[in-house]
Amino acid sequence: MTSIDSDLSMLPSFRFYNILNDGGHKLYEENFWIGFETSLHFYTEISAIFDKLKKGIYYASYIGSTNFFFKERWNYLYFWMGEKVLDVLRDDNSKFSLIMYILNTVKKHFENKNYDFEIYDVTAHNFKNLKIVYDYFQNYEYIKGHVTASLDCTAKYKDYIEEAFDSYEKLIEQCETQSTEDFCVIFNGFLETYNKKNLSKLTCNGLKPPQEYVQVPTDGLDFQSETEATLHDSERDTVYSGNSSTGSNIMTFVYPLLAIFIISFILYKFTSLGSFLHLHLKRRKHNIKNKLDQEYEHYSDNFEIDNIHLNDTDHHISYHSI
Repeated sequence: MTSIDSDLSMLPSFRFYNILNDGGHKLYEENFWIGFETSLHFYTEISAIFDKLKKGIYYASYIGSTNFFFKERWNYLYFWMGEKVLDVLRDDNSKFSLIMYILNTVKKHFENKNYDFEIYDVTAHNFKNLKIVYDYFQNYEYIKGHVTASLDCTAKYKDYIEEAFDSYEKLIEQCETQSTEDFCVIFNGFLETYNKKNLSKLTCNGLKPPQEYVQVPTDGLDFQSETEATLHDSERDTVYSGNSSTGSNIMTFVYPLLAIFIISFILYKFTSLGSFLHLHLKRRKHNIKNKLDQEYEHYSDNFEIDNIHLNDTDHHISYHSI
């Protein structure tokens, strides 16, 4: 179970990266996946995250076309996987580009085309800067809406948007003189694609009390059909966007129940029905009390043993993710 700042959890990149962390399964058993897994397992340096990477790749590969993240899924997947790989490789990142190139085969298999940028040319150092600005471009309009509506935000949110903008400005300046460098070609391509030239700096006060949003893992997602996958995605989105129809459905049940309660109260208070019910409930309460007394006498001899068992159970409670 992972947790992040509540404000940050609302931004698109954080949302989808959390979903990829949960991952999915192969929808079909096909020869392509055998070759893919063989290629991935060749790099034993990242053996600790094989399963994590595969589940994230499976999820992104099979999400439906109506999914909010469908259009950007491959870029998100690239930056999500790259961060995971670098965390494991640490200082020895000489194979980073080779490992990441495996994703190109996945995208080509599903869309019959390569990545729009040369991922093989992205070094470990340049990757980090590109990820920051890519995420910032995806989140920018949401951040703008947030700070326009209210300047209240958490300290982590404030730090994130200001540091991301600083990285954006540095790359703008750096690529003015190094426009032919591979990472600058990719960065300038992002500027054009997402129309993010000359962005204004956004900020907020950072005074909002910190609160963590807990992402509950949903291992074992069933990808039997695109419809089910799309439904699953819409359920996730409900966490962030709310569901007005749910409120309407609730009120549909509340109003009739309220009417029944009022009518019942009038009958109970102002008719003989109230006296009858009172007498009936009193007798029923007496009968229940007698039954409980009998049960207590029956188990009184074993009370000490039961109490010890209860205390032992209290120390062995475990919480399972739903």
